[in-house]
Amino acid sequence: MVLSIIVPVYNMASDGKLNFCLDSLVAQTVRDYEIIAVDDCSTDDSLKILEDYEHRYPGKFKALHSEENHHQGGAKNIGLKKATGDWIGFIDADDWITPDMYERLIMRAQVTGADVVGCDYSYVYEHTFKAGDPVPNSKRDQTGVLDHDKKASLIMDGGSLCVKIFRRNTIIENNLFFPEDIFYEDNALSNSYLLTAKRFEYIEEPLYYYYQHDSSTVHSFSEKRCRDRMAAGDIMLSEAKRLGFYDEFRDEIEYKYTLLYFINTLFTYMPCVKPIKLSFIKELCDGLKKAFPRFEENRYYIEKTNAEEKKLISMAMISPKLFVRYYRLLWGYRNLRKKVASNSKKERIYVCHTFYHAYIAVVKELNRPKSERGKATLVLSTMSNDFGTFPDRVRRSGIFEDVLMFDEKPDEFFPLVMLFHKDKKNIVLNLLQRIIYTKLLGRSQKKYVPVNFKKYRDIYVFCDSDPIGYYLNYKKIKYHAVEDGLDTIKYCDDARYGNRGHFELKALMAKMNLIFIENGYSKYCIDMEVNDIASLKYKLDNYVEVKRSTLFKGIRDEDRHYLLDIFMEDSEKLLSQIGSKDPGKRKVMILSDPVCDLETRKRMMRDIINEYAKDAQVFIKPHPRDVVDYSEDFKDCIIIKGRFPMEVLNEIPQFKMDTVVSILTVVDAIEFADNRIFLGADFMDRYEDPSVHRQNEVI
Repeated sequence: MVLSIIVPVYNMASDGKLNFCLDSLVAQTVRDYEIIAVDDCSTDDSLKILEDYEHRYPGKFKALHSEENHHQGGAKNIGLKKATGDWIGFIDADDWITPDMYERLIMRAQVTGADVVGCDYSYVYEHTFKAGDPVPNSKRDQTGVLDHDKKASLIMDGGSLCVKIFRRNTIIENNLFFPEDIFYEDNALSNSYLLTAKRFEYIEEPLYYYYQHDSSTVHSFSEKRCRDRMAAGDIMLSEAKRLGFYDEFRDEIEYKYTLLYFINTLFTYMPCVKPIKLSFIKELCDGLKKAFPRFEENRYYIEKTNAEEKKLISMAMISPKLFVRYYRLLWGYRNLRKKVASNSKKERIYVCHTFYHAYIAVVKELNRPKSERGKATLVLSTMSNDFGTFPDRVRRSGIFEDVLMFDEKPDEFFPLVMLFHKDKKNIVLNLLQRIIYTKLLGRSQKKYVPVNFKKYRDIYVFCDSDPIGYYLNYKKIKYHAVEDGLDTIKYCDDARYGNRGHFELKALMAKMNLIFIENGYSKYCIDMEVNDIASLKYKLDNYVEVKRSTLFKGIRDEDRHYLLDIFMEDSEKLLSQIGSKDPGKRKVMILSDPVCDLETRKRMMRDIINEYAKDAQVFIKPHPRDVVDYSEDFKDCIIIKGRFPMEVLNEIPQFKMDTVVSILTVVDAIEFADNRIFLGADFMDRYEDPSVHRQNEVI
């Protein structure tokens, strides 16, 4: 048997949680595996569901039942004792995984000889295989043969056990059975599972879906759970001594114990458990003093604990009674301020649909005084882009107060909306149904919008032609529109093209909020920022010129690093690609665009290479929405992977190209190339009907 997957189950029958998890397990592509699901004395229909799967998947699925409830640790131990696989995987019964997760983890283990292999995970809020908010679970520098530094790093940041596989022999030989009758059993044994390995490997991709819901363990708090956390800290400490790595990693163990046993417990207990018991606080402080009386001198504690927490912890150690009184006064005051603030307007919010939109939003914020940073909200629509780990990098930058994901839905998602999106062959009937369509599409977004826009003074919307524009007008919320790309309207005036024929009538109806037209024509659009008013044939009074070049120049030198930190995952890897082969050759970069069908797109790329990059070293930068796998068909070219706006490359001094060739992406902002070639409509005429890309001429 290659793999045993252990699933502890307790009261997971409702809302299809358990079924969704188990369906993802029985669909695994790995060969020769077993699923051991252990019911921990559930009081709902969980056991019946497990028995049904055992009946449907004989030989693959084993349903076990514990007569007494011993929490997840007890259920996992039952599974471990029954497991026969060479590898062990754990999964929580309310989570699920991609079909190939375990196959890929085991393959990585076989190729590298690793004892533990992990991956990343996504936070999700509904039962879906659509990528959620990705969370890195390990680091590249932790992989390989585990020396002192790698082990120290794993103690400090080892990640979740559920997204890893472990050699069963290592578990059994080291007696790594979980503590029973407590929560946080993984926290107690995480170090033990990782440090008994000789080699660790990691797939930098979210293959595990971590379901966020109100009944999840991490969202439930009580004094019992706080005591369980303390017990987990004590077990973690005793395990380090039992397995012989305490002396070598005393600093790391001391800090992780302080964090698990004391800090996390204290600052969970105080706001979440009522009534607050002074005796519990005293017991907590005494326990930490006994284990590590000089914990405040620990280098990790000094570095990682913020100043306010240090102050409160010192106070608790001196006088638990004084600490409780001070804490109540402090948080009472802050709750009052929060209540007052919730009734006042917030500063700014940006709605972005692409990486370029987010890039401009970041640049606009970096143009503001530092005192105004961290007061804006960034909303990222997932309708046309998978932003991957980008939201986490933005959050870490501190430029925005909040980063929110928006599951914006296109009109075709709603059958009722699409009933009013058909050509009636009559202008009157078409306009009448468009009035209904406009209201329905705006109203349909209500349940997906992640924020109350009415709480913001200024709302900036990129591409208000998307459903967000309809929503804001439906809710009668005023906003600022921002030009989609660099000089977009100059090359493609979508508002006029999409409403050609009786345009003046339609524009009047938009101003009356009967229908919606983007790019400054709607009733609730205050103004629209454009890059170059002089270049526009049709100008509106509410167009405001905001030069993108001026914005780029307005970033202070000490702030330019933010652009690389946020938008590029690995700039060093990119630089190594540039100098990897043929360093003396002329360098030509080709920017792809998501135009035509995939085969035509490949043909266009070949034609561009033959015409503009013969005998040159060719670099292809795929558009973030271009799904062509250029590495497969253009093996002689270097593919610049990573979803980021090409303007970010201006921030890398060593990055230089001789020529950049673009199909439809405006290249005026590029500074890293001597020659910039924009092919435009004349080139596109060779591959598709000119009316598709010559919208302004049609107008």
